[in-house]
Amino acid sequence: MQKLEITFLSDWHIGEGSGQPGYIDQLVRRHPLDDLPYVPAKTITGIWRDACEQVAFGLDNGSTNGTWQTWVDLLFGDQPNERRTNSPDIAPQAAILTIRTARFPATLRKQLANSPALKKALTFIKPSVRLDENGQAIDNNLHFDEVVRAGAVLEARIYLDEQVFTNDAQKQTAYALLWAGAQTVERLGGKRRRGLGRCQFKFDAIKKEEALKQLQQPEELPNLAQLSTQSERKFTRDKPSNPDAWIEIPLHLTLKSPVIIAQGEFGNVVESRDYIPGTHLLAAITKLFNHQLNLFNHVVNGDIQVSNAYLEYDNKRGLPVPMALFYKKDDNSGEVYNRLMTTQAAEQQLKQHRNGYIIDTHLFKTPLQLTTHGTIDDKSQRPTETVGGVFSFEAIKTGTCLQSVLKLRQSIANQLKQTHGNNWWQVLNTDISIGKSKKDDYGWIELKAANPTKPSGITIENHKSELTVWLCSDLLLRNSRLRPSTDITDLQKELENHLGISLSPRNTADERLSVLIRTTRTDGWHQNWGKPHSSYIGLAAGSCIVFECKQGELDNNKLQALMQRGLGERRAEGFGEVRFNPSLLNKETAALSEEKQLELKDEFFEIKQKRTTTIRKKHSASLTKDFISILKTAALREEIQHAAVALSADKNKRHDLFGWSSDKPSNSQLGGLRAILTRMQTEADKNKVQDWLEHLRATDNRKDKWKPEGLKFIQDILEKPNLIWEILKIKEFNPEATELWAEAVRTLFAVAMHYEQRDREL
Repeated sequence: MQKLEITFLSDWHIGEGSGQPGYIDQLVRRHPLDDLPYVPAKTITGIWRDACEQVAFGLDNGSTNGTWQTWVDLLFGDQPNERRTNSPDIAPQAAILTIRTARFPATLRKQLANSPALKKALTFIKPSVRLDENGQAIDNNLHFDEVVRAGAVLEARIYLDEQVFTNDAQKQTAYALLWAGAQTVERLGGKRRRGLGRCQFKFDAIKKEEALKQLQQPEELPNLAQLSTQSERKFTRDKPSNPDAWIEIPLHLTLKSPVIIAQGEFGNVVESRDYIPGTHLLAAITKLFNHQLNLFNHVVNGDIQVSNAYLEYDNKRGLPVPMALFYKKDDNSGEVYNRLMTTQAAEQQLKQHRNGYIIDTHLFKTPLQLTTHGTIDDKSQRPTETVGGVFSFEAIKTGTCLQSVLKLRQSIANQLKQTHGNNWWQVLNTDISIGKSKKDDYGWIELKAANPTKPSGITIENHKSELTVWLCSDLLLRNSRLRPSTDITDLQKELENHLGISLSPRNTADERLSVLIRTTRTDGWHQNWGKPHSSYIGLAAGSCIVFECKQGELDNNKLQALMQRGLGERRAEGFGEVRFNPSLLNKETAALSEEKQLELKDEFFEIKQKRTTTIRKKHSASLTKDFISILKTAALREEIQHAAVALSADKNKRHDLFGWSSDKPSNSQLGGLRAILTRMQTEADKNKVQDWLEHLRATDNRKDKWKPEGLKFIQDILEKPNLIWEILKIKEFNPEATELWAEAVRTLFAVAMHYEQRDREL
């Protein structure tokens, strides 16, 4: 992991794509957790790649298909829309460089969290107008943009997949190209050609001398195709499954960035699932264990399973709400009706719970966010339809906590113990990248593994004649012809084979329901092949079915074993999780309170780096301190303005404070005071006002135009430096207010004169 430091030398604007009607036309994009401005990773990636392409163009002597350009494609990934080859069947090359969102340093974020005034001073409203070819303002083209103040220093984490390099020289070549591109970047963000967004990139993963040396002669690129062939997994199809006991490891996932689990595309919007499937987690988890063990054999046999990651609350994992639960329409009191056990009265109109997760007696919904992005055309430097234009990503919100369960056989755990030590599960305590667009703004997850435990028995209500089945994840089954099936009959046969009994769907004379199901289809993409894989069609999570026992009795031990093993196919990826006779579905009614908000975690993390020196740390701390000083000055100016208006708007309060009346001082005298105050730019210039005041008192025809208390008030303001702050009632920034003393005096009198002249004209 490396660090990229962005220092803004001018005001900057990264747009949200929306505004506040009647007030602000373009808002600054803010982080959803701390509500502070930030630079999206996609923005950094686009600007940095463009800079590296310029460097590569020069190093390749004007060639667009030279060696250095292939290094750019290796680092940032292939661009299918601008592919230089004529082979459309070639799969896009993934990027080996991962760039995370640039945010303020942790120390600054903590200070801003404790000071609303400083947080508000981060941005200001900048008016602008569109001009015609003659330089005149065009009607109805005045707009106001929110911009962030200059001086901000932001930090982004940079990850490079060093496993693709065969020697250290290749890694140094990659760092050298990134360093050169960072030196080329000058601006980023909106309106960067009109003065905004001037910045400096600092990437210190390689020293300047070493970078210049590497740029003279590039190293040969690593052979990614050969690496992919070497990493192919082999397994034995006829190896039987292990019969020994299971152990479970709860996996706690904290989303450090939004996560996109693509469910489908509708127009220019990519929709996301509200959970992380075990399919995505399985590859990441098995990769964390080294290749000394052939874990893929165990995955194929279903002896290693990773369940879907659902919402977590109070360290408890939620489960999809059963489709059997209904609630009264227009009544969210929390009482729900179990349609497997109760009928619907004629006077009641019930609605089905279709989404959400149950934890104890609470119903939670996964917090989602929608973020707009734009694909920038290199020529026009704007989003255009030819390269994709504007699009939106729906994602699970940053800071959401999810929980999954890793299940594996005891014999596999013993093997891992031999290769990784007694605390072998601690290998899972790391950060992983999952989902769509995981190389920049999305997919960054903190993974923590709890201690392994033996599975505790899941509560099963004792019903010898009925079996209630609650699908807690999608179920994949096949019929007698080996085709995907969603038929209840095939589920019945699967249960009969494992439980050794004869079942049939429950038949009731009343209006109780016995089958509440939905079908689902899961599509995906095979990254190594570069092609979509076959769709998975099955019964959706939350489906509920009640069977009757025609022959035989339910065995609690067999039910527990089947819940541990799972049903159907692809159980290693989280499919087929099931519950039998749960207490929630064996009651006619239940109290289910809906929790509208979940606690989102945002840990203040410091970027640790072995190469960081004490001098570098002091430099960063100095930049942060300087920016805080800028914010304090801006916040103080804001406080001065508000306090001056509060003291001057009321006529009686203004006259009592300044010693004025409706005719004294005259308008000409007020104009003279305003003129002399404009010459007092610092506290050292107050002698100019004192000289003017002494000359006024020595002139009778001018002195008579003032009330004595009015002149005394001016004298007291000049002689008592703290009096202005006492009048304005500003205490928070008083220690830093010395340099703004003159500005505070000028502002107070200028605002008072404005209201005084307005009242006299009425």
